[in-house]
Amino acid sequence: MGSDLNISGVINATLTTLSPNRVAFIDSGNNDLRVYQFSTPLLYVADDEDYPYLSVSDNGYTLTEALAVRTELRVGQSATSTTALNSPALIVSGDSTFSSKVGIGTTTPWAQLSIVGQSGNHSFVINDTSNNTDFVVTNSGNVGIGTTSPYAKLSVVGETVSAFFTATTTATSTFGGGLASSIGDLIVSGLGTTNNVLLNPYGGNVGIGTTSPSTRFAVANAVASAQYRLAYDNTQYADFQVDSAGDLIISPSGGDVRVNDENLYVCSGGACPTGTPVGNGNIIAETTLGVGTSTPTQQLSVANNIFIGGGGSPAIGTATSTFEGDITILGKLDVGTIDPVYTIDGIKYATYGHSTVGIKEETVFSVTPSVLNEKTGEYEYEINFDELEEGSDMWLFYQVTSLGEEWEDLVVTLTPGFKGAVHYEKVVEEGKLVIASSEAGEISVRLIANRFDGDQWPNLRPDQGTGWKGFVLKTKEKIFKK
Repeated sequence: MGSDLNISGVINATLTTLSPNRVAFIDSGNNDLRVYQFSTPLLYVADDEDYPYLSVSDNGYTLTEALAVRTELRVGQSATSTTALNSPALIVSGDSTFSSKVGIGTTTPWAQLSIVGQSGNHSFVINDTSNNTDFVVTNSGNVGIGTTSPYAKLSVVGETVSAFFTATTTATSTFGGGLASSIGDLIVSGLGTTNNVLLNPYGGNVGIGTTSPSTRFAVANAVASAQYRLAYDNTQYADFQVDSAGDLIISPSGGDVRVNDENLYVCSGGACPTGTPVGNGNIIAETTLGVGTSTPTQQLSVANNIFIGGGGSPAIGTATSTFEGDITILGKLDVGTIDPVYTIDGIKYATYGHSTVGIKEETVFSVTPSVLNEKTGEYEYEINFDELEEGSDMWLFYQVTSLGEEWEDLVVTLTPGFKGAVHYEKVVEEGKLVIASSEAGEISVRLIANRFDGDQWPNLRPDQGTGWKGFVLKTKEKIFKK
């Protein structure tokens, strides 16, 4: 292909002709070799069999079988310039191996591959076959996956798959599209046993089952079962449910709901009764309290029986409850003993209430017969029930009793305040009761009659075998035996 070139004996720089269109220039130091060819390729170095070891085309492409550089290799510069070109200076089409550190944008690489961004350019970019940026490292140190403008140390746009995500510093992470697990449970925990999991500690709301939580912690699930469970273990728990009407239902597996030594207020903010309760364990209700009924009409509405004990079982002799004010009972009052208590000079006295067999009403008063009946020679006092003063004792007695058609249910007891005879006469057709005496003296009168509804309260109770039994007695033995 041409003559061999040997410059080992050349002392001075010389220009040697190798073959037509091909010359070699040797400098005076016998160190540099410049070969010029005035046809393609521009530079061609081969062995004696013309096998190419180095070839440089006139387009600037270099082909070499092997290349060993002892100190420094600069690519992308002219022979006399140290300024890098903007166009790609090094293109590697095959596999490459770097046995030492490689620096891009730095002359002092500290890792196997060190990249330093230059003049506002990103440090590292990976594009897909459609030239979409899939991975970028900015010159400020942020890493972006699926985005060209990462705003944090790691910004990911799109779905990610990872067995674990661990934050080892106090960095704040943001997940714009949420977290999801496609292979099982999603576990969020603080690393180790002493670290906490903090949700929105700087503001905002947390929602479970909702994308628009209206409070700091909102749990939503439009079902007819519990939305939230607070558990001791898998078998001991309490379910909390808000139904379609907005009512709260608490269902503990143990069956009890306790407010331990605290006061329970059932009221709406400022509508609670004023004042401070004495001690703890009180229930303060705003309006009404219903027991056995869902429609209480009074402050305390009880559907069935009330048992009140003075610290013991609700038996006769142990109940010591105090009611201040009036007690209204619409039905029948079952009691053992009624005892209005009077305290006189610091000493308490019992004044037991009167009881009767059957529902009765009575009234007592005194009269003095002063009108002399000339025919009988007796003094008379006349009570006309149609002309009684409204609101008086006698008027009220007459209004609330049932005397019978012939006043057979009216019992009259007369006690004279003198030694003499007294008697009475029922003048039913005129509505009068006439009291007569042999003398014009004071007479004590006691009237007893059935209450207007006496027929509704027979002596034989309908609740035999159930409820409170009251005094438990046995039938007396007969006095006169045959």
